[in-house]
Amino acid sequence: MTDFGKLRLALVLPFLAAGCVTTQGGGDTVQIQTGDGITGFHEIFAGKEPQPAEITARVFAPAECNGANLPAVIIQHGSGNPRADWYRRLSTTLNENGIVAVVPDSLTPRGISETGTNQTRLSRANRVYDTFAVFRFVQTHPCVDPDRIGLTGYSFGGIVSIDSVETALVDRLGGGRAYKAVLPVYPSCQSTFEESRPAATKVHLLLGGADDYTPASFCLDTIEKRREIGWDIEVTVFEGAHHGFNSEFSARRLS
Repeated sequence: MTDFGKLRLALVLPFLAAGCVTTQGGGDTVQIQTGDGITGFHEIFAGKEPQPAEITARVFAPAECNGANLPAVIIQHGSGNPRADWYRRLSTTLNENGIVAVVPDSLTPRGISETGTNQTRLSRANRVYDTFAVFRFVQTHPCVDPDRIGLTGYSFGGIVSIDSVETALVDRLGGGRAYKAVLPVYPSCQSTFEESRPAATKVHLLLGGADDYTPASFCLDTIEKRREIGWDIEVTVFEGAHHGFNSEFSARRLS
């Protein structure tokens, strides 16, 4: 794990800390009911019924934790699917700290390998819809305290994490609950809700100071305005860090 990755984990643990420390291997794959064909948030707000669909998720839980009422973290992938070993290692580390980890895959079950070259393959609103479907599933997990579920996400997954704080979405999709905390990692902040109304969720942005793909400046420009309208939000900027700073490979420029 990189130094940035270790610091990122250190920041999320205080939100959700618990006490069980044994792990359950490589995670169990589950099917989660969601929807397809959602082109924009207006369809969610209008109550449009999406086409039935399924995605998968890997659930990493501390061993023998039935009825333990543990916190949980949903880990949202970015524009690539969550096959990188980082997700397994992060989930295992969360388990060692008594936290259930759930890694959804919104792409592979739909026959999509990535959306980085074409984000229209799966809309932002559909990704958010998927996230809340996973959130409702995790609330029913026998190991999990449904009032201590957090969300983190990388790049596009970070955008999804920020959107999931919006009360208009929480009220419609959250199953009666909001996330306890969200940790968006190098998200884009260039597109926001015109009339934002946050849920009672702790938000902490992790940004790369040298990120020229989703520049930190766009997020920093929104912080004070968000605080003024009730967001409980903090930010950490890793100076010299590029986009994807939790990855093992060195920074490289993409044309």
